[in-house]
Amino acid sequence: MHLKTKVSQLAYYNELANAIGQPIVILDKAYHIVTANKNFCKITGFQFDDKVDYDFFKAACNSEEQARLKADIDHSFHAGGEFEYSPPGDPDRKFMLSVRSLKLHSSLGKLKVICFRDITLEKIGEERRDDFISVASHELKTPLAIISALSQILEREAVKFAPPEFRVYTSKINTQSKRLLSLASALLDISEIHTGRFTLKLKWFNINDLINDLIEDFSYTHQTHAIRISGE
Repeated sequence: MHLKTKVSQLAYYNELANAIGQPIVILDKAYHIVTANKNFCKITGFQFDDKVDYDFFKAACNSEEQARLKADIDHSFHAGGEFEYSPPGDPDRKFMLSVRSLKLHSSLGKLKVICFRDITLEKIGEERRDDFISVASHELKTPLAIISALSQILEREAVKFAPPEFRVYTSKINTQSKRLLSLASALLDISEIHTGRFTLKLKWFNINDLINDLIEDFSYTHQTHAIRISGE
């Protein structure tokens, strides 16, 4: 069946697709374009020809990307979900694609409807956020490292000359400065998570020690309250 005959059966869906702001393309079982709206043609540079069956992959991607794109389409078609896509020649433009089935006529078989959702601005926002987090965490680590080093010196000297209650305060300053350094490192971890470079490091720790440390810290800033623990 020629594409022209198919398009006549899909005229309503073609008009509907063109009325939608998002790019949409409909494929047959051989991944040939049955019809596509104007927005799909705009982002891919595809020029619709109703005289021939046109291979979708020639319009949508470079030859080396065909296998991956086909696998993504098949997975979305059978299992649902979305996948990320950039049109050929414009890698900075980002879309999320979802694939659904459409059956209009027995001779056409089950068609694939591919819908494009533009996430370019979302990606730009994510990159700016990650850049900010990375810069902010680096800028925080330098002064915090100095504070931590000085607090260690202060704590060491307090043992020699200061009264016991003052030693407790210097010890707390040292502990909290280390926690702030850890927080700055965690911000860097968040940035690496979003860029796919993060490696999880697992280690055992005693949760009772953590709880007791938190209660002790709380007792210095909220002296009108008392927290008691029973059990482990």
